[in-house]
Amino acid sequence: MALRSGLPLLPGTCPPLLGAGRGIPVSRHYSVAPEHAVSHAAQLSLLHPRQLAYPAPAAARAVAVLLKHPTWVADSFSAACLLGVPEFSEGADVFVLGKGNRRLASHPLTPTIHRLPAGLTAWTLWYHDHPLRCLPPAMALVRCLRILSDGLHTWPVPAMAHLSASTVRAVQLIDQFRRRTEVTEAEIVAAARSRFDARLLHKYLALSSSLADSVPETSLRLMLTPQARDLGVHLVPQVPVRSGERLVTVLDLADPQARVGVMYDGAHHWTRDQRNRDARINAELKAMGWEVIRFSQAALANAPETHLLFERFVRAARR
Repeated sequence: MALRSGLPLLPGTCPPLLGAGRGIPVSRHYSVAPEHAVSHAAQLSLLHPRQLAYPAPAAARAVAVLLKHPTWVADSFSAACLLGVPEFSEGADVFVLGKGNRRLASHPLTPTIHRLPAGLTAWTLWYHDHPLRCLPPAMALVRCLRILSDGLHTWPVPAMAHLSASTVRAVQLIDQFRRRTEVTEAEIVAAARSRFDARLLHKYLALSSSLADSVPETSLRLMLTPQARDLGVHLVPQVPVRSGERLVTVLDLADPQARVGVMYDGAHHWTRDQRNRDARINAELKAMGWEVIRFSQAALANAPETHLLFERFVRAARR
């Protein structure tokens, strides 16, 4: 989805804002309906640097603050959720750029404010008839990376022996920005100049892909690609498989020459219809000479077992 300056936040994008005093407080001036509460707010607060718990959704909190302070600019993870990259913002402060000194949120109803740089270009988004100022994608991504490096936000990631947790988070973030906003590597590098460590950014971009459909797919790619290379298999993301002109499926990771593929099955694969469809796809791929292994969320939580299964799979597939 290509974003443009002036992108509207359509009704339903953010939970409806209600009058103060009703529902769950989002800021000192707005609330949201109880059905929009973040059910795991207390769990997320355990990861917060100051143990703040946010029961209201990140996008609603960001909109509420910007409605009250129209000169402020949505920063980092608050900008991310408004730009269509919402996966990482729950449990984070509302981050804004404004005049004055830096102030960290000390209460769930207050934002974290960083100084607004002179000459900064901001996009204008619209929430119904209300303009909201927001960092453009490349700058928002760089600011997210900076917030992560400063320890102001975090989230759990799968343990990987060859990569640090901070690297996994950064690549997950970059993948989703590249996929959702179509921001380019050149734009990211330009936005990061004098704002983020160039060596680290180069490392993250080398591990990143603009094709990852989801955060778990990124994690699985980071987990398996080095091992696959050692086994003589070169996995690339999002490989279409066709029978004549008909698309059979798109493999999340695959080596087209070795005809070895990997699929990540998220929650939508648990329905009866989807399981039946997956079984048909598996049979057709097998008939076409492909060997495919499917992983789910449990595979990301147990890397040693996943590596063992993947090695056995590759060796059997290449006999």
